[in-house]
Amino acid sequence: MGKNHSGGKSSGLYFLKELNYNVPEFFVLSHDFLNKIFQTDEFEKSSVSLSSDARVLNEFYTKAQKHIESIKIPEDVIDEIKTKCISTFSSSLMAVRSSAKAEDSAEYSFAGQYSSFLYVSPDALEDRIKKCFASQWNPNALMYMFLTYGKIIPQKMSVIIQKMINATVSGVVFTMDTGGNLNNLIISAAYGAGEGIVGGKVNADLFYFDRQSSNIYQKIAIKNTAFIYNPKVINNLSEASIEIEKANKPCLSREQIVFLSERALNAEKSFHKPLDIEFSIDAEGQVYFLQARPITTIYQDNLKILDNTNISESYPGITLPLSISFAKNNYYHVFKGTVNAVGVNINNFPNMEDVLSNLIAGVAGRVYYRLDNWYKTLSLVIPGKKSMQNWETSLGLKQGSFQPIKVSSIQKVKSKIRLAKLVLYHNKWSKKFFYSFSKDYNKLSSYNYREKKPKEVFTFIEDVSASLFDNWYPTLINDLIAFRSYGKLKKIIKSLGFEDDENIANDLLCGISDVESEKPLLTLLEMVDKVKNNSHLSEVFNTNDSLSIYSKLKTNADNNLLEDIYKYSEQYGDRTTSELKLETASFRNNPEKVIELIKSHLNSRISKEEIKQNQQKIRQRAEMLTNKKLNRYSLQKLYYNYILKLARNTIRNRENMRFCRTRAYGSVKELYAYIGVEMQKAGVILQKVDIYYLDIEHVKNFCLHNDTSNLESLIDNRKKEYDIYEKITLPDRIIYQAEHPPYNEEIVIDSTLENELKGIAVSKGTVLAKAIVVDEPDLTLNVHDSILVTKITDPGWIFLMSKAAGLISEKGSLLSHTAIVGRELGIPTIVGAEKATTLIHTGDVVFMDGSTGYIRIEK
Repeated sequence: MGKNHSGGKSSGLYFLKELNYNVPEFFVLSHDFLNKIFQTDEFEKSSVSLSSDARVLNEFYTKAQKHIESIKIPEDVIDEIKTKCISTFSSSLMAVRSSAKAEDSAEYSFAGQYSSFLYVSPDALEDRIKKCFASQWNPNALMYMFLTYGKIIPQKMSVIIQKMINATVSGVVFTMDTGGNLNNLIISAAYGAGEGIVGGKVNADLFYFDRQSSNIYQKIAIKNTAFIYNPKVINNLSEASIEIEKANKPCLSREQIVFLSERALNAEKSFHKPLDIEFSIDAEGQVYFLQARPITTIYQDNLKILDNTNISESYPGITLPLSISFAKNNYYHVFKGTVNAVGVNINNFPNMEDVLSNLIAGVAGRVYYRLDNWYKTLSLVIPGKKSMQNWETSLGLKQGSFQPIKVSSIQKVKSKIRLAKLVLYHNKWSKKFFYSFSKDYNKLSSYNYREKKPKEVFTFIEDVSASLFDNWYPTLINDLIAFRSYGKLKKIIKSLGFEDDENIANDLLCGISDVESEKPLLTLLEMVDKVKNNSHLSEVFNTNDSLSIYSKLKTNADNNLLEDIYKYSEQYGDRTTSELKLETASFRNNPEKVIELIKSHLNSRISKEEIKQNQQKIRQRAEMLTNKKLNRYSLQKLYYNYILKLARNTIRNRENMRFCRTRAYGSVKELYAYIGVEMQKAGVILQKVDIYYLDIEHVKNFCLHNDTSNLESLIDNRKKEYDIYEKITLPDRIIYQAEHPPYNEEIVIDSTLENELKGIAVSKGTVLAKAIVVDEPDLTLNVHDSILVTKITDPGWIFLMSKAAGLISEKGSLLSHTAIVGRELGIPTIVGAEKATTLIHTGDVVFMDGSTGYIRIEK
């Protein structure tokens, strides 16, 4: 008896005990111990020469079984085993379980191939030990070996004697859902003993635990029957009926699901592999862990990881195919240019073209990062695990293992030197970026496409996109410096003794000058003031719709508001919600939309001057507090000033560079809209807007190769697919091995009621107000004195945010646009509040604290 050489199943039990998990007491009869009794060396030797003929295997097993059954275990040995049972777990019933050498191994599970017995009485113990030991030559197990190893390998069977738990609920936890999204842990559970579940004899509930967000999804089965202990039948188990009310309810509580999930994920972390863990729960609610083994069908080197944590800010909700394929092309150019900028020749790395071509992916109309490809790409740009973790933190990603591309030491040194130069001279590269962008953008925005053929227009789009985005790498270098300088600023603030006021660092970044992203709002508020301060204009705006206002402004020569509207439309018309989607119409050449915006802000109490005063007040308070702690002439003060200036400059650049992208996309939208008109004229598509349901390749074939094949069938199918996509809720992270990512529209989110949430505090202030939950933003929505609650915002939300009393978002990070704008406007803002739009409903009274991230639903 003992732990050594005791097989795979017992190794799993010892592993769980080492984690201090609640494992029913057990001991092991080792193979050496049992072999001395049953003398089976000859069977082990001869088994290796067996053929895979079923008749031969059956005959061999029968012979081995008879041999073992013919040998009586010495009475003193049986007495010793029974005494150990009493001393170990003082139970009259036990489980006798197989534990073969390769059973529950990382390569093959041997699941169900060997014999185990439940509810074994002391009188039946000897018989069950014999049967269990003999099952190492079970014909099914031998055939399994032929199919997996191609030959028979002696399994050195040991036998586990374990305390029997009378289970009211049993189940299996898979730390990765092998049939779907590997990001999900899945629990299969049912009433009664586990035999019913592992044998597929009863209906079982399925609980999905999202390891990224901790959200729980469930599919509840009608569990009419369960296997329960019955001493009157063979094997002591019989199938019994479950009362109807109980049969339709989940067999696990939310607390039990969370407990099992957290324990299983912790075990996975310790084991370094995905696991399959069996458990049972007794009548007192005690959870017991019965088995742990690696999941053998998951190959971690081939995992594809999709995550929308950061990119959903740019592409919220549903995005059409043309926008997704256009974005993929641009990401390719951006990161190919970045890799080249640090001196890496991608031709030296196999499959790198494919990696760069798939940095983002579309799933059911949603846009995701392909994180596995990002990790590979960034490992060439910023080598080192620490740098990668900093990048994950900056994007609000949960840290996890990544697989970098193997790079030679010489290449690492070369890349680090080139990167250091880019960082050191980032001001030079930033200026060069803005100069280069200005040239390309002027060419793009002034392009007279109406006099060109589709071939010329498409070629122009490809050329100018390559020119723009091949040289986009300074934006990534700037972001890298912004994230690092912000992190260092927070460390300085903490070292000064502000542990309880993390907002100091955020407040120091308030009121940064010359930030392009705030100019659309400030310019809009100037026009709003012009209307408010002119009685005639006030009457026109308060008594007419947008079209009528536009008509009246054109006939009124006494003011220059219309000129301001035209100018605003030209300069800031690209700033709107979902502005990076090609299918989203901008305000360009649409003065009525600008007039709608002005109308929606007339009742707002906020003004340009108030915003600036509020920014100055917040910033001055933070500067006063930090200056009190710093010695004016100390090295610490010099270092603080340098880091603060660096953080402010790079965050300003970050916002301005993003606005450059917005402007570029705005101009490209017009070109694709024109091509859509031309495709409609050619009869390729039914409506001009159908172009957005096509990939770039379809458009390219039409423009460059004069392919006039009718695409109505494809478009019609895609429209039907998108109707389904609208009804599907997808997780933030999807992990998969297959060619295509899985999603399951049948799973429904758990509706367990909660009234408290926690998010990331990014802009301080407390608010108690009614909530308005917004899925699709309407810039004219009346949100005055209300708390906006949403899954995600994008830069165009600034118009709604400016009118709201507070903002709660499910997504976002400390440096996301939402956070920056919230601070700039002085609006209490919380991001990363998971499940906010599920738990909060429009009309609920909600309390939020932007200093702590605390949210409470009052009523």
